[in-house]
Amino acid sequence: MLKRLTLKRIDPVSAGKVNAVLGFAYGLFAGFLYGAMGAAMMARGGPNGQMGVMFVVAGAGAAVVSPILGFIGGIIGALVYNLGAGFVGGLIMEVEDDSQDEDD
Repeated sequence: MLKRLTLKRIDPVSAGKVNAVLGFAYGLFAGFLYGAMGAAMMARGGPNGQMGVMFVVAGAGAAVVSPILGFIGGIIGALVYNLGAGFVGGLIMEVEDDSQDEDD
């Protein structure tokens, strides 16, 4: 049986934590790609090698900065959602309870 629920409010700190974890995953992925490109460029030497160092630094920066920006973005996003939900009532969701009844 479907049940309609309305999401009235999102806890900003909770949203920030979830976005920080997603930002961490993104930062690791981007950091790995930038680091790999930078290592390949450094192996070639010359002007490419100098640019490769910048790629490695940018990759490390992405791994550190992405979770921080994700946390801040999550908080801001939740605050904006809460403000908008106050005007329009929030998101309406249909959910289904899959748990077994104790009587069965």
